[in-house]
Amino acid sequence: MNRAAEDWRISDDLISELVLRSAGLPLHIDAVLKLALRLNARLPGREFTADDLSGGLPDVVQRLIRTLSPAEARAFRAACVLPSFDIQLAAAVAGVDAADVERAIRFALVEHDDGLVYPYRVHDEIRRLVKLDRDSEGYWSLADWESAARRGLHEAIARIKAGHELGSDAAQLQGIALAIRLGYEWDIYPEGLAKIVSDGPSIAVLAPLIPPESVVQSDSAISDFIRFVHALALPFDAGAARLLTLHPTDPEVAHFTLRWAMYRSRSVCRFDEAMRAAGLLVESAPPAFAKLSRYQYAVTLRACRRFADSEEYVKVWRPDRIDRWQAMADRLYGVANYDPTELARNSAGNTSRRFQLELEINDLVRNARFKGDLDVDRINAYLERSINLGQFSFQRDCLLLLGYANLGNRVIFDGLVDNLRNHESYDYSAYVYCQLLALRALYLGDREIARPAYQEIISRERSRNAYWISAEVWLEALGFDIPPEDTQWLMPYEDVRANWMMVADRLIRQAKARSGEAAELGS
Repeated sequence: MNRAAEDWRISDDLISELVLRSAGLPLHIDAVLKLALRLNARLPGREFTADDLSGGLPDVVQRLIRTLSPAEARAFRAACVLPSFDIQLAAAVAGVDAADVERAIRFALVEHDDGLVYPYRVHDEIRRLVKLDRDSEGYWSLADWESAARRGLHEAIARIKAGHELGSDAAQLQGIALAIRLGYEWDIYPEGLAKIVSDGPSIAVLAPLIPPESVVQSDSAISDFIRFVHALALPFDAGAARLLTLHPTDPEVAHFTLRWAMYRSRSVCRFDEAMRAAGLLVESAPPAFAKLSRYQYAVTLRACRRFADSEEYVKVWRPDRIDRWQAMADRLYGVANYDPTELARNSAGNTSRRFQLELEINDLVRNARFKGDLDVDRINAYLERSINLGQFSFQRDCLLLLGYANLGNRVIFDGLVDNLRNHESYDYSAYVYCQLLALRALYLGDREIARPAYQEIISRERSRNAYWISAEVWLEALGFDIPPEDTQWLMPYEDVRANWMMVADRLIRQAKARSGEAAELGS
């Protein structure tokens, strides 16, 4: 302690006693220093006594709180509710002015790091002691603490919505992480959080910002929800398997766990698991999600190549969606039904930036296949954003589009397919890898280029979902004998083959035009 610098009147004996009492713990020493600064500011030149500064850390913290005004003390307690905070957040939780928070930061035990989105935090031990305090004037009861935590969750969710309106992925993710961390600390699951996360920009970026699964021990709703988030962050095949082992008791968390188990299972061709999850989803869906669950059951049937069953189901249960269902089925058959107004229609009322990104990239894929347009600059911009968000499904589609654009550039093309092949979620993108190799083989008239794709198909232990159809057609056109899959075709397979060969012709013509060539398919 620098007595001269602070103009403190404190004896050597008292300093020795304080050092001994603190056992050299920096947190205790910091608390004593803060208390001495506050006391000296109130009565400059006072002589400190053991009654002023001595005692255990809990005593020192209580004395420090007593030096604060009621509004400052409330601000400090609000800071102790939060795992980290900024001034506006603490003010909202405390119900005080920002100036009160600023003074609490200056006068109490608050750490500061300008490099963080929420730059202030109170040490966990100090937070614990303040929560246990029942002696200081204006102390909070357990109910007061929980009410403050709920105010913090309300503010975090408001920030998520504001981030969406501002178009800021980072603001949304920081708000979501704050809500999850705060909910975990207070064992509160705020209704609607699962949908917010499902609609959010990125699970891959979110997962490292929340408590790790290894520390989650209880079976509460918020704990089950954290397990769900970490399962979503796994590579697709492992994530599908993990999601199927989770059985949350909270209806909302259970619904989204089942929904994503269905999504991931059908994407990696786990047909039985996907259909089982889809069935349970329909049986247990809360009313708000009942219609969506019905439609997703039909989509899952379609992904499993059960087109006739899917069509019958959607006609019975979601006749209002039959036109959209038919358009998607046609595209799996290679039917050129590009509609330039579809993106705007599908985007209307959308509240998810992740889903909006999916819609926009899907529109680029349709545009390339069925209209013949490829905007490489736009594709690269979407690829960069997808990489930053850790959204591999969107990266995969951008790599597919860049593969279309670079059929004539061996170096770039090989780099793209290597990227797909070496990704940890390759099981999810194998059909894109095979599709690109087959298309390049058609482009060059060299079937051996596609042999790795053929080997991929014949070595698979799982069935192939509907997204494999184009690769199958193109590999057959190259003379490879493709093992059949059980498929409920809604049009003659010869027509499906002809449709996809027209898509290949369109893509190859475009690639050759980009390379300054002009040749017919196969010439």
